[in-house]
Amino acid sequence: MEKPYKIGSSPDETYVYARAFRTPYTAELALTVARELVPIGVELGVLGCLIDIRGTASVSSVIDKYEFAYEKATVAGLPHHWRYAFLIDHGDDSPDFIGTVMRNAGFMLKIFDDERQAIDWLKEAQST
Repeated sequence: MEKPYKIGSSPDETYVYARAFRTPYTAELALTVARELVPIGVELGVLGCLIDIRGTASVSSVIDKYEFAYEKATVAGLPHHWRYAFLIDHGDDSPDFIGTVMRNAGFMLKIFDDERQAIDWLKEAQST
């Protein structure tokens, strides 16, 4: 069965990504994606992760998003020293709450509607 998204690393291997989601972005899906991306990123030595949810939306409940930030992200092994860029459709506010709770939980997460800006921000981590 084909996955409802694609994962990989940037051509220059400075960040890992998940994109082309064919289902709404849920906390359960985020956990699955994280469990796949973290080992790839650790192996490559990246400091960033791009989650491109353009074309879909973050549909988890507030409680699910809170639990992800404070519990499931740790279970999935999300590194606190990585940068996490969420790429969204212009005007999509569905990931705003997860952005807030992830930052409050100590993760460096920013939300972008411009792919170039998101990638530039992720690559800044490699040059510091």
